[in-house]
Amino acid sequence: MDGDEDAFTRVYELTIGLVASVANGMLRDTGAAEDVAQETYLRLARHSTGLRDTDARALRSWLVSTTRNAAIDHVRRASTRRERATDQPPDQAAADDTANAVIDQAPELRTALDRLPETQREALVLFHVGGLSGAEVAATIGKSRAATYTLLRRAERTMRSALEQTDAGDLSRPLGTRRS
Repeated sequence: MDGDEDAFTRVYELTIGLVASVANGMLRDTGAAEDVAQETYLRLARHSTGLRDTDARALRSWLVSTTRNAAIDHVRRASTRRERATDQPPDQAAADDTANAVIDQAPELRTALDRLPETQREALVLFHVGGLSGAEVAATIGKSRAATYTLLRRAERTMRSALEQTDAGDLSRPLGTRRS
């Protein structure tokens, strides 16, 4: 990419949905997710020379990992700000954006995802939304492959159990539709 605006624009257009979905999946706040996406692309612009000969899969992995790290940084900064300004109410979460349209159409899916422990939700989002392999998720979250696969299985089992308690448990029909 090395300063090539057309290449950067193309990468942005091809990956913004992925970056926004990962950020929103982790933060569950559209405004914060937009900030994290912007930070991710600023980091991409700063590191574009080093990523110049990177293949598409490696670039995708770098973007998901960078988005995750930017989301964690955002949460830390927000936590510090809340500690310093205890008189101010916390920011209100914004409505989900179009990158999470499937989740928006299936509120029971969002509820089940929100109930997962943070580490399980993060692994699940990186794997299913971010499209990372199990090994890439393990490297991103700093766990062994075996621990990551166990975490993913637990998250999927918890999600399945939560969805089975609702009408969304019938996976033979589209999410968000009711049984007749």
